[in-house]
Amino acid sequence: MADEQEKTGMDVGDLVPVFGMCCTISSLYLEWPQCVGCSGKGVCVCYEGEGMMCKIPGDDEEERTICIFSRTNVRCVKPNTCCKSTSQSWCLDSRCALPADEEVPCIFTFLPGCICMAFSVANMGCCQAIKDLKGYTPPTSA
Repeated sequence: MADEQEKTGMDVGDLVPVFGMCCTISSLYLEWPQCVGCSGKGVCVCYEGEGMMCKIPGDDEEERTICIFSRTNVRCVKPNTCCKSTSQSWCLDSRCALPADEEVPCIFTFLPGCICMAFSVANMGCCQAIKDLKGYTPPTSA
């Protein structure tokens, strides 16, 4: 899958995890206006798809575009992971991956919003953005 920040403007470091159980994370995404609308992408072995609805266009869109009502893309690709999915619906971001990676880090929470472990390091804190956790390194461009 293409570099997420490049495609959607979303930086995984801006997410505030609410629930994390190893390879799956549900977070708040509060960046305005990027949180408007819905977008998602996923890959399972060699099947990959992505889409967006009601998104405000980014800098790479045609100047006349005001809103992207719907855009989808599905293709067959060379496998590079077992499975991975990210989705953003307004201010809720959900993602999973097997194995975990830079876009889907391994995070454990014990109460909603209270992180106990992230990046294989004890990280105690509540309502923290991923970029504020010990062990975080920004994703590298693909």
